[in-house]
Amino acid sequence: MAKPDIWTRIQRIDVRAIYAIAGLVICSFVLQPVVLPLPVSTGTRMMYDFIEKLPAGSVVVMSQEHTVGFWPECGPGAVAVWTHAFKRPLKLIFVAFVADGALMTHTALTTLVDRGDKKYGEDYVQIGFVAGEEAGVAAFAKDFTMPRSDYFGTSLETLPLLKKAKSAKDVALWVVTGSIGNYWVLRQVNAAYNVPQATVTMAGLEPTFLPYLASGQFVGMVNSVRGGAEYENLMKMPGGFGNQMMGAVTAGTGAVFFLVILGNVVYWIQRRRRK
Repeated sequence: MAKPDIWTRIQRIDVRAIYAIAGLVICSFVLQPVVLPLPVSTGTRMMYDFIEKLPAGSVVVMSQEHTVGFWPECGPGAVAVWTHAFKRPLKLIFVAFVADGALMTHTALTTLVDRGDKKYGEDYVQIGFVAGEEAGVAAFAKDFTMPRSDYFGTSLETLPLLKKAKSAKDVALWVVTGSIGNYWVLRQVNAAYNVPQATVTMAGLEPTFLPYLASGQFVGMVNSVRGGAEYENLMKMPGGFGNQMMGAVTAGTGAVFFLVILGNVVYWIQRRRRK
């Protein structure tokens, strides 16, 4: 029996080997991030510039509004924005109106975000999860101590930051990570208190939110993994979470394209040989 030629052997490669090769390629870019020369989008630049120009002592609310399944897409942008905010002399309030958001915020703040020398309770606060969805946003915007205790169970009324920042009237910027939470904040905070709003969103929703960016209701928009990598490049942060994920996405997509092209080439060669 004739030994199969190289083209036949390629067609018979075990699919598990293909998955293994693709996995190794992706992991290599995660472990050794590559800073890609990405053009900075308008929304990312607007977000960076707005935070960079906020006066010292300004209060910024970071609202985490998506389920844990969207963390790989939204997380890089959120971490980059939070890191930038911690580098500036700002006062930060972290809150979530989607249950998963509180845990993701805490995990990111303790593992991925450089908080520098900022003191909890004075420079930043983790409110945790506030129930009620849009009604919860409205109640919280009216009174930041409404949830009574923070993520750790400490009474909010005892925290120095919340003695100064009491409601949305004291906020200079509200950043929403996710999707539906943007509409809650648009109606209950942006419109009601005229608070500038920005978003870190999923790639599929960028076209939906572009009109808000154009109208000035959003003062910035970081688009998915790419936006996170762009933001890190603006901050001169090579090797950050955004560049890790962007490299993995690029490598994974490149591997798929290569395999699709190879499969078609092998198919046409085999077809020509059979004629």
